Amino acid sequence: MLVLVTLAGCRAGPPGLSADPLGAVPADFSVDLTILAGPQVEQPSEAHARQGRFVLFCDGSLHWASDHARRSDWLPPRRRSLSRRRLAELWSLAQHLGLADSADADTPLNVNLVEPEPRQTVYVAIFTGGGDRWCHVRRHDDDEQPDAAMVRFVRRLAELAWAGNLPEDRARVFPRRYDFGPDPYARYRRP
Repeated sequence: MLVLVTLAGCRAGPPGLSADPLGAVPADFSVDLTILAGPQVEQPSEAHARQGRFVLFCDGSLHWASDHARRSDWLPPRRRSLSRRRLAELWSLAQHLGLADSADADTPLNVNLVEPEPRQTVYVAIFTGGGDRWCHVRRHDDDEQPDAAMVRFVRRLAELAWAGNLPEDRARVFPRRYDFGPDPYARYRRP
């Protein structure tokens, strides 16, 4: 009898952990992340540092676009739909980085009123989850290192949105085109 009780206790797992790892994700988990760059900031080739916007809805649809002329009042095109497992991984990453705690967040603000300094980049991340809404604002100048937690989270969003880096400026090699003679379908086309 003691062996059965011991085995049952081992199977139950530690208290406080959910048997379903996806159950920890709030049903209303969403992210609205805007990257704003000052007018004197040179747009980098990395997707996580370019001015743009990521929007993740609670149904898993992930929107992203990089546009240095537009601000936060537009919805980028949809890139893909994330599975429940990917949402759980993203929520877990936000918790690990300290971004999922509304107690440590900044006061809520209107993203349209955020203005970066001339040589400054601003990350504005608005999270929703568990019926609560909170915001994180991270600023850094060109000569400063950006917030490591925010950069890691944005890089993960960029990976999930299939947002690749811009190609470097380099010479493009055009393929050689061969001439195979006159068009064989020319006689079937109307003049």
